[in-house]
Amino acid sequence: MTPETAQEIAQEPADRFSLRPFLVLGYATLILTALGIGAWGAMARISGAVIAPGAVEVEGNRQIVQHLEGGVIAAIHVRDGDVVEAGDILVELEGDALRSELEIVEGQWYELLARRGRLSAERDLAPAIDHHPDLVVRAQIDPEVAELIKAQQVQFDARRKVKAEEAAQLTEREIQIENQNEGLQSVLAATKAQIGFVKREVASQEELLAQGLTQLTRLLTPQREFARLEGSAGQVEAAIAENRGKIAETGIERVRLVSETQEQAISELRDIEYREIELRERRLALIDQIGKLDLRAPVAGVVYGNTADTLRGVIRPAEPVLYIVPNDANLIVRVQIETMHIDKVHVGQPATLRFSAFDTRTTPEVEGAVSKVSADALEDEATRTKYYSAEILISEEARAELAGLVILPGMPVEAFVLTDERSPVAYLVKPLSDYFLKAFRES
Repeated sequence: MTPETAQEIAQEPADRFSLRPFLVLGYATLILTALGIGAWGAMARISGAVIAPGAVEVEGNRQIVQHLEGGVIAAIHVRDGDVVEAGDILVELEGDALRSELEIVEGQWYELLARRGRLSAERDLAPAIDHHPDLVVRAQIDPEVAELIKAQQVQFDARRKVKAEEAAQLTEREIQIENQNEGLQSVLAATKAQIGFVKREVASQEELLAQGLTQLTRLLTPQREFARLEGSAGQVEAAIAENRGKIAETGIERVRLVSETQEQAISELRDIEYREIELRERRLALIDQIGKLDLRAPVAGVVYGNTADTLRGVIRPAEPVLYIVPNDANLIVRVQIETMHIDKVHVGQPATLRFSAFDTRTTPEVEGAVSKVSADALEDEATRTKYYSAEILISEEARAELAGLVILPGMPVEAFVLTDERSPVAYLVKPLSDYFLKAFRES
């Protein structure tokens, strides 16, 4: 092989695989890419946003379920997220002590009601007892109360029987006295008739004595008889008058018997009146307390924030037990805006909401709008940082997108409050321009 041939063979691959076209193509690609990125960075528009953390809240007032006096939990019927209707029992508290006390108080109260019915009948001289309606109703279902009524009826009948017997004795005494007076009247009439006869005899003897036809001793005999008969008549009249006095006394005794019964009934009624009022008020208070042992839903809605999660746990007085979001209540998102970004947030501004509690792959971002911005900065008690509070209303379209998801107050939300559109170049240049603006102003 000649030197010329070897040189040609060595030069042939270099000519065949020249890098120049690739370099030209690469440089052209880089230039076009840079020009494209530059054109995109200068011409493209990207929406800005203020990122604000927040949470779901209820627009208006949420319904707080609490107990005025507290107690021990006996049963729990709901958990967070449960849907309830108005009047549903949510939590039951133990009330054995209250029910036992109510049973004792009601027993005493019903006993007083039964006594009052009897005493009222005795006071009014009624032929039968007219009991309190509550007592009559309770007696139909409570044998013990029925026994109370029966016992008072027996006592009422017994007292009426005794009084009737006493009145009958007075009547019988009056009849006896009247009969005695009738006999005395007959004796008095006969005595007066004898007095008439003796009086005529005395007159006849006096006339004969005046004529000297008889002796004085014969005149004295009828005179003594006349005096005796006059005395007998006086005794009979006195006995009749005495019997009439006895009849009057019997009438007074009859009146006293009736008035004594009424006065005794009135006195006993007065004694039990205050006790009855006291028991009635205590009974009503206990019934009210027992009725409140069942914590019921004030409205229909969704339960959240339930702190009653342990049986035999203690609920403190007036402490919130759980909350209910009414079905017709609107949910809002309350977010915290950093103070340095407040100039970019205003009412009516659109916002995009992301519910971080749900799976981001299946839960879409929803749209909303700023409805309220606080007039002054607030301070977070935990972090001691300043912020502005803003409310974002969820649109109807967003609600439709979230259908089937249970959204509860307190759920975390990440809000993107949309601001003006800017180019990517502006986003890149903005930090540098701010830096140099501050740098050139330093003294």
